[in-house]
Order: sequence, then C-alpha cells, then structure tokens
Amino acid sequence: MRSTLTIFVIGFVLGSSLGIGGLWTQVVQPTKAELEKIEQENGIMQKAVETATQALKDAAKDLRADADVTGASVTGPTSVRPTGTSPQPAPVPTLGTSRTRSIADTLDSKAAELEQTRTSMRTVR
Repeated sequence: MRSTLTIFVIGFVLGSSLGIGGLWTQVVQPTKAELEKIEQENGIMQKAVETATQALKDAAKDLRADADVTGASVTGPTSVRPTGTSPQPAPVPTLGTSRTRSIADTLDSKAAELEQTRTSMRTVR
C-alpha cells in the first residue's frame, strides 16, 4: 500500500512537471514569439503612418504656399510649343487658388485622420 502511494505521488509530480513543461514549450513560448513579432510590425506600421501624415501635411503646406505665390492667376509655367521657325511659349493652365486651397484642406483632413488612427494604434497596446 505504501509503495503504491509513493508511486502515485511520484507519478503525479512527474506528470505535473511534464505537463507544465509541455505547456511552456508548446503554448507559452510560441505565443510570446508571435506577440513580439506583432509588436515589431505595429512599430513599423506606426512609423509608416507617421511618415504618411507628415508627407500629407507638407504637401498641403506647399500647395498653400504655391497658391499664395501665384495668387489668382490662371496660367502657370509655360511650355514650349514648336512652330515652323522657332518655339513659342504656350500658357499651361494651373489650378485656381480656391481649388488649390481646397485640395490642401483635404490633405490636412486626411493627415488628421491618419494622426487619429496612429493615436488609437498606440492606445490598443
């Protein structure tokens, strides 16, 4: 009876140890590695969103600056149109000032949406 109880206790201890070890190697370690990979990808995505947001803001700023410089003019830089004897400049139409500012506003709103997305990505962690 005593040997049976001893064998049972030894079996129980070994079985528990092996069960915990199995859980550790089969579940915990792979899950930890996957979480680290996801966190790394999240960092890359946050950096990409930050870069895109800054690019949109810069583009909007440049558009507004160009609109302020050109004013309400309808023509922009000239292109050269070849004619019989010598090339003649031809006006190239540009966007109107209000249209340029409208595009800049749209870019700013998209940048704000990206910034909000990036902020929500941080809070999920």
